Amino acid sequence: MNPGQYIAEKILRINENSQYKQNLETLSSEERTIQDDDIFNRARLVNCGFFMQVILAGLCTIPLFLVLARL
Repeated sequence: MNPGQYIAEKILRINENSQYKQNLETLSSEERTIQDDDIFNRARLVNCGFFMQVILAGLCTIPLFLVLARL
């Protein structure tokens, strides 16, 4: 399971404000496409935000270690 799929399943399971329907048989193909797109875009934003946090944390700690190494 890739990270995007894991995040999308978590978003569907949490289902904040009962925004998504769990039973896909009750949805028309258009409604299913809209729900899939919304979940995919949210999962992509969460995944990108996580990687940005990792990268920025690394970039912020490098100058700190360089300053401390001079002491």
